[in-house]
Amino acid sequence: YTINPLHRQALQRLHFVRFLLSYNGMMMLECLRDLADRGCCVLLSIHHPNTQMFEKLHHVILLHEGRCLLRSNVDEIRDFFDERGFPVPTQ
Repeated sequence: YTINPLHRQALQRLHFVRFLLSYNGMMMLECLRDLADRGCCVLLSIHHPNTQMFEKLHHVILLHEGRCLLRSNVDEIRDFFDERGFPVPTQ
């Protein structure tokens, strides 16, 4: 698998970006999701993802002070929070 040159440029330029506007963040997330769907391993850190962003993820690792609190697929994460009275909003 070869990475599309546009994807490569986007990844290189946005590597150190800490804050993206919601629209730009969704565009980048869609690009990363496309790479993941093609077999690439993508690791992403998102602070306070909106519902649309959360729905694009396959797996989630929830960290607190550098320790893994929870690691699972998105559906199981949603169930985990629902069972504890913190439902994940739907679109």
